[in-house]
Amino acid sequence: MFGEIGNIADKIEKATESLKRVEKDHSAQNEKYASYADSNSIQSPENQYEKVKAKLKGDKSWADRERLISGSKSNAAVNDAVVSEIIKITPMESQSDLSSDYDSKYLELETAKSAGSKIADTVPTVNDYSAKIKTIADLLAEKIEEPILTNREKRLLTLAQSGKQSMLTNSKAEFSSETNTCPFCLQTVTDEYKSELIKSIEKVLSKAAEEHKVALEKSSIQIISMDLSGFEPADKITTDNCRKAVDAVNDKITECNQVIAQKIANLYTPITDFTSELQKSVDTLKTQLSELDKKKREYNDRIGNIQKIQTSLKSLNKKLAYYEIKDLYADYIKQKGEKDSEKSKLDELAIALEEARKELADLNQQKKNVKIAVDFINRGLQYVFFSADKLKVDVSGDNYTLLSNNKPVKPKNISAGERNILALCYFFTELLNNVDEKDVHKAECFIVLDDPVSSFDLENRVGIISYLKSQIIKVLRGNPNSKIVLLSHDLLTVYDVDKALGEVVKQIKIKVDKNDLKMSYMLFELDKRDLAEFNHKKRNEYSQLLKTVYEYASNKSDEYELVIGNIMRRVLEAFGTFEYRKGIGEISCDQTILSIIAEEKRGYFENLMYRLILNGESHLEERTKLLTDNNFFATITTDEKKRTAKDVLCLMYLLNSNHIKAQFHAMKDDVGMDVIENIGKWLDACKC
Repeated sequence: MFGEIGNIADKIEKATESLKRVEKDHSAQNEKYASYADSNSIQSPENQYEKVKAKLKGDKSWADRERLISGSKSNAAVNDAVVSEIIKITPMESQSDLSSDYDSKYLELETAKSAGSKIADTVPTVNDYSAKIKTIADLLAEKIEEPILTNREKRLLTLAQSGKQSMLTNSKAEFSSETNTCPFCLQTVTDEYKSELIKSIEKVLSKAAEEHKVALEKSSIQIISMDLSGFEPADKITTDNCRKAVDAVNDKITECNQVIAQKIANLYTPITDFTSELQKSVDTLKTQLSELDKKKREYNDRIGNIQKIQTSLKSLNKKLAYYEIKDLYADYIKQKGEKDSEKSKLDELAIALEEARKELADLNQQKKNVKIAVDFINRGLQYVFFSADKLKVDVSGDNYTLLSNNKPVKPKNISAGERNILALCYFFTELLNNVDEKDVHKAECFIVLDDPVSSFDLENRVGIISYLKSQIIKVLRGNPNSKIVLLSHDLLTVYDVDKALGEVVKQIKIKVDKNDLKMSYMLFELDKRDLAEFNHKKRNEYSQLLKTVYEYASNKSDEYELVIGNIMRRVLEAFGTFEYRKGIGEISCDQTILSIIAEEKRGYFENLMYRLILNGESHLEERTKLLTDNNFFATITTDEKKRTAKDVLCLMYLLNSNHIKAQFHAMKDDVGMDVIENIGKWLDACKC
């Protein structure tokens, strides 16, 4: 943590400059984007989009044509959906072709709408006249034989042949009545004269002639009459063409009837050069009538399919509208792309701005938290040392100063124990990270402390355990669900912590409702790689450690491979204290004690103790490898460790054999009866 506040100050300065740059860039980009976001600006895609909609709304536009197609009173509404639908169209036809198709289709719609109802009348038909014309030709060419006549009868025949046959017919009828006056000359005629005249006329007008006349009269052709006015809504031009064709047929019929009349007037004169184009005119009329029937059906179909025509027109209208807006819409898409691009840049700068602001705020908060953390650390140090001046951290500006008895000191110059106490106090300040002081213990947490006490002297051990106790109480009062695990390889520490935890449980139960909380703790030991419940009342730490060293040295157990160095050191320290009230370092220099060892072995074990002393110093100075042997034992082989374990037991045996025999005799059931024998063998192998 030391030096962090200075680093934070540098970071704050850099973060402030960075924030100013980002704010400047963001402001410039925001101003640039504003021209695209302002709908009144020519750069705005919304402005361009309104031009697209205006093009669709005006007269003679999509909306106007849509109104005409639907028959509405006002133009169709133009919205985003309409624009989207139109612009998705890709017409295959040219704009001019579409315009022509639209006009034609619209005329069809107008016609269908103006008609009102379907034409129910059937288009008239006309018969062929080929057989009729042949019959007429045959009658006209037929020659009637003349009778033998008197002079008067010849004159009568001449009258008939000159076309005055009707005069004879009329005379016969006149003289057959009771009149006695000639209707022509007004002279009085006798009955005899009338009788003879009638006979003469009948002779001239023979029966064959009468029959021929009747046949000619029957062969005359009726004039065709057709009322075609009801078909004019379908197609007036075609209807007029039909009328003209009817007139042409009637003209030919009149010509035929005139020739027939000519023959009737002169029965005895055959007509052999008769020809007629009547059938040709009839064929023309048939063609026109067929066309009129087609127009009628189309007309009726149009009336029945106004909606279909409207649908077709609307499709054409959209295609026309596509051509009318495509260029404007392309401009809109271009402007929209530019706007989106500028918006993306603005968003990126907005994120960068927010991050820059957050970074600066976080740094300022860190600076604040660091200073708050120092107060917590100092309170913890005061709690451990029971002194406000023994060790504390001072913050001056952006710098830290470590004070020991109010004098500046470098962290490397304080003891390992003091450094560990400082680290432990700092550890509990980590709970302040991003948390208000009043809420510091409310969150549920899981805390693991690995051997926080065993390396301290008696005075500091009391302070550390007291400090741990106070912090554990705070944690559990803040959140009863929090859990704490303490690990130690030191039985004395286990006993001290056990006592402290018992007091913690009592205090917590006083403050917390018993119905809401079941506070408890348990002790376990690692026994042959398994957790087992620990019963400290039946344990002797020194004997247990001695047994562990022997089992490791004799290859009976590798369970304590990682910590065997510390175990051997602790056994030697206990042995030296019990036997000589001296530490292992003092023993290595005391020639009176060393003189107990035979001279041939003395040099070997002096060297062994020197190495163990170095091991002890290293252990006190560095406790960074929490799960490994924190000394040279971490770097040597297993065989060398086992040899050292044997040497430690041999050294203790040489200094006090009765002590070793008594210890292993007490636990003979656990290690067997061959311990002393094995130590003897190991002693024989110890050579300088």
